[in-house]
Amino acid sequence: MDDLILMVGFWWAAAFTYEEDVAAYTVKAATDERTCNRVIIYRAPQNVASQLELVSAWEKKTGRTLTRIHVPEEEIVKLSK
Repeated sequence: MDDLILMVGFWWAAAFTYEEDVAAYTVKAATDERTCNRVIIYRAPQNVASQLELVSAWEKKTGRTLTRIHVPEEEIVKLSK
């Protein structure tokens, strides 16, 4: 399978984290007096990647080039009706 379908919003980035890391960070925050009544956002900058960045990394790792099929927003809206 060398075809890859990219839905609208493929340029948006997402944060990828391990559950263990989030759990450890949560425990540290819960036991630290400085975080009392505060909002804590856990997002490591080195773990943020867009869909295109993930595809490029996969292509580099496997040495293959995937055919990218971009689906525009209008087409997705039509499919949902």
